[in-house]
Amino acid sequence: MTSTQVYFVDDHFLAEFYCSELKKKFNGLMINTFSFFEEYFDKVILKYSHLPFICITFNFYEIQELLTTTDQTFANSKINFVTGQGIDGVKIDFVPIANPYSKYETQSDLSIIHHYLTGIEIRLNKKICQSLIEKASMMQKLKAFHLDEEHTSLKEFLEKIGSNLLKYFKADCGRIAFWGKAHTNQQLVNKTYGKSHLKSYEYNKKANLTLKDQIQIVDNIADENLKKQLKSLGIKYPINIHIDSQHAYGRFDLLSKLDKIGHAEHELIGIIRKKLPQIIDNTYFFQDMLRKHGAAISVFDNTQDAIMVVDNNRLVVDINEACEILTGWSKKEAIGKPCKELWHSCDYYSSSICDSNHCPMLIPLIEKVNTTKQRIYTQNKMGAGKIVKSNYFLSTNSMNQVDYGVAVVRDLTERIQLEDKLQRFEQLAGLGKFTAELAHEIRNPITGISSNAQFLLEEAQCDKNLRGIAKEIFCGINAVEATLKKYLDLGHPPQPHVSEVDINEVLKDTINILKRKLDRTKIELDLSFCKYLPRINLDHDLIQQVFINVIMNSIEAMQHGGRLEIETWLALKRKVSGQKKKKYVAVKMSDTGCGIAPEILEKIFDPFFTTKPTGSGLGLYTSYRILKDHDAFIEVQSKQNRGVDTFIYFKTTG
Repeated sequence: MTSTQVYFVDDHFLAEFYCSELKKKFNGLMINTFSFFEEYFDKVILKYSHLPFICITFNFYEIQELLTTTDQTFANSKINFVTGQGIDGVKIDFVPIANPYSKYETQSDLSIIHHYLTGIEIRLNKKICQSLIEKASMMQKLKAFHLDEEHTSLKEFLEKIGSNLLKYFKADCGRIAFWGKAHTNQQLVNKTYGKSHLKSYEYNKKANLTLKDQIQIVDNIADENLKKQLKSLGIKYPINIHIDSQHAYGRFDLLSKLDKIGHAEHELIGIIRKKLPQIIDNTYFFQDMLRKHGAAISVFDNTQDAIMVVDNNRLVVDINEACEILTGWSKKEAIGKPCKELWHSCDYYSSSICDSNHCPMLIPLIEKVNTTKQRIYTQNKMGAGKIVKSNYFLSTNSMNQVDYGVAVVRDLTERIQLEDKLQRFEQLAGLGKFTAELAHEIRNPITGISSNAQFLLEEAQCDKNLRGIAKEIFCGINAVEATLKKYLDLGHPPQPHVSEVDINEVLKDTINILKRKLDRTKIELDLSFCKYLPRINLDHDLIQQVFINVIMNSIEAMQHGGRLEIETWLALKRKVSGQKKKKYVAVKMSDTGCGIAPEILEKIFDPFFTTKPTGSGLGLYTSYRILKDHDAFIEVQSKQNRGVDTFIYFKTTG
């Protein structure tokens, strides 16, 4: 049996969105959504009950990382979303293994919580499910301690950990003290929280740090004066957490007011003690790497961030492999070029900052200080737009003179686009609900008007003028009803009723519907249908609506005549870059109309976006939704004044 993962997403609506995005990216990925963890446990995990051992690991995850990953192992795996548990950003992996001493033992270093269960435990112990939920809930609390993040300021991070520990353990008083090991006199942090007069809890630097963490009961403290002092403050548990890493050591002292220190609190302390040394050592490594940024840095090719090194004249001295990928320039081409040729930076308003005093690389080179730009807009060699975050550093020689400037650049394009898409999706969901409610409120009085108009039409004594007015009212009501239907479909899109269909027949039916309109134009129609296409599962009427929307756009773009070509064929295509090519039934509709400007092309599928004076902006958006529901996809290529090519790909059943 293969492994399975469960991702906790509290909001069911967002889970559905994530499922949709993942299915588009990884063809063949199996995804299930469960409303409660118990449902997932009963339907999935109980199947593991015949296995000798199951390796269970808990960890954090960020949905952006999941949606932007290029790891194609997802394509044939199975993941599950659990909603409605009040838990977000936590993942559990279940891996069946032959024995607990296999290679999966090494995963313990990568996971926050890691343990094993046997199949018998899963089958017979009804408390296992609740126990897993409790651990996942604790994991969400642990996210407040930022144990899954990189940190460049160790002092700020340790103080944040201390502050969060105080909140978790309801401690008004406490202390945090850490020293570095490389220099015995280097104190990293020494901070007191709350009451500072508890001299008995002064941190002793020479304390034996090999001692186990201590959780004392205040009544068991031998020092009567200290016991009395603690009780007067409502303190019930003095807690000491010892931390010892490769580069630093220290401890947290907490004076807790919790009524009880239970299993969850003990487990939390164990996790902090296990993970914190790793973070401290990683932070030291990261800081050391930053200090060594320069032309001779030996590790910069191992990072996924793009690094560019320039001299005092802002000429490129070196770039790493990630920079070659991001900019499209090879190292051989780049060296000696002005950095603005590789990396032409602009602000939010597309104004160049490379040829001005605002060039961020000038700050380390001239002012001798490091700086960061949270968002820069740029283009690579091929003209593709990028959104990046850039850190700019200086590298000095032994005379404290600046030799080089270093830019460390992280590509945020895909993440920001995904966040924008998610934001639009959430806004659209709210808009759909609003339009549905508004349409309902409008429809009620319209029904009354329609009934009265119908009464007038059927009334025998109604004269000719009144009957004509009633007909006009009826036509107006039908127009309003048609408009209302568009907006109601936005909130509640129709579900496809699929059957095996010949796509050529759907196109022929569509052309017959539009035949009269095409005959009135000077548009030449050229059809090229493949005779041997496989039948595909789709809703005939909904796909016909898509074709009508696309063809009507072409007709309106060729007001003075032109040529409309419609072609079908069996195509081998990758839906997502990096995936294996698969068979699709392809439809291409090309016109010779006015085309679409590049700045407009990326917006054509947005709801309510239109360039037509009387357009609703829902035609292409509705088409996109229909195709998405059919697991099909659409691509549009165009240059202004050169026409539009629309490609639609339907997945074959074979």
